[in-house]
Amino acid sequence: MSVELVEVVRSGFRECVHRGSLVILDTDGEPVVALGEVHLPIFPRSTNKPMQAIALLRNGFEPVDDAELAIATASHYGEPDHVAL
Repeated sequence: MSVELVEVVRSGFRECVHRGSLVILDTDGEPVVALGEVHLPIFPRSTNKPMQAIALLRNGFEPVDDAELAIATASHYGEPDHVAL
């Protein structure tokens, strides 16, 4: 079950709450903080793209320009302009 992670209060009134799960790992990969159902699978989809781009950069990918790096971190449908980059 998710837990309340963030509460937004405006003018003294609770406006909304963001629920979810959170885990913080130490350098050995062991949980230091665990809130909610941290062992359930997730499907991050597009939110992983920036991390995938970092892996590309750290492994030698050298983008020609900002557009090429942007397409590596973006959601797209593989249209001709995207494929060209």
